[in-house]
Amino acid sequence: MTLLAPAAQGGHISTVETLIRAGVDVNSFGSGMRAQTALYTAIVSGSIPITRMMLAAGADVNFCAPCRNRYVVPRGQYCSNALQTAALDGTDSIVDLLLQAGAQVNLQGGEYGNALQAALARRGNEATVKILLDAGADVNAQGGQYGTALQAASYWENETVAEVLLSAGADVNRQGGEYGNALQAASLTNADSTIRILLSAGANVNAQGGAYGNALNAAIAMRGRNFAETLLAEGADVNAQGGPYGNALELAASKGDERIVQLLLDTGADIERIGLFGKPLSAAFIGGAFKIVRSFLATGCDMSTLEVDIEQWLELGPELYEEYRAPKAVERLFKKPSRAIPKILGSANEWLEDSANKSGPPLIVGLEDNERVSIQGGVSLRILT
Repeated sequence: MTLLAPAAQGGHISTVETLIRAGVDVNSFGSGMRAQTALYTAIVSGSIPITRMMLAAGADVNFCAPCRNRYVVPRGQYCSNALQTAALDGTDSIVDLLLQAGAQVNLQGGEYGNALQAALARRGNEATVKILLDAGADVNAQGGQYGTALQAASYWENETVAEVLLSAGADVNRQGGEYGNALQAASLTNADSTIRILLSAGANVNAQGGAYGNALNAAIAMRGRNFAETLLAEGADVNAQGGPYGNALELAASKGDERIVQLLLDTGADIERIGLFGKPLSAAFIGGAFKIVRSFLATGCDMSTLEVDIEQWLELGPELYEEYRAPKAVERLFKKPSRAIPKILGSANEWLEDSANKSGPPLIVGLEDNERVSIQGGVSLRILT
């Protein structure tokens, strides 16, 4: 690695001038994990004078160094180019400068796929977005973490830019990226204004795909009851299958969210529908949501045996908790399953005792060998270990 990149990053104009006069290659880059060119470091530092000097000295405005850090993009693919970097930082003057120097506005690669998506990756700069669109940026270009620019704007709750993108021809139902589509991304962050803008633009409320399967699941994952109501009012299928939990009721039950569970039941959620944990009753039980367990049983769940397969959960790995915000009980299973299972059953016993003190017979009447909970009426729940 030459001295040019650190000099550019530090904003040392005279040193940069001296090195360029001495014939240092302005396009060289080092061997570090995220090594980049001097032009890249000048852009990151926000130095317009040094960026001009690099370009005047022949810096390749479209150069992308191979990424050696597999945590940024897969090894061997390319890191962000100069225009993406400037767009991500929202430095309009440098974005203009790079475009005038011949930067390709739709050049693909890097974490955010293209410059337009990069401009929206941190809430977004409307001025930068308009500059890129005026320069010919493809509003529906796919790739990167968010799949499309509209999905990025939706995730970061930037309704103003979302409207700009839609006016420029953005496809509201374009699939791709981490969250599948723009409506799911907006639902995940409970962005009310953005959700309404997308729905008005014709967003498919039942579009499948992405981390949560659909927009309704995403809203429930963030305990967004009001947003779930909005989506259901717009025709969201309350029994749609998809996502890590299988369906909306299973997800709400596993989180112990009584209000959303009731909302879903009132909207016609199928209490017998199978999801990740089996039926919603098992999801509520393992999440320690015993009020929901009681309400499910009170509805007359048609079952003779309910089985909860612990091994099935363990196979999913810790990413279920980290990425999808699984219940604390599930987190404990991942970390110390030998301790978690008895603890979960112990919680059930406490609930049994509480139920026995209430008027009327308890719904659950006994725990056998830390393995089976017998429920009156021939219903039983067996923990498979």
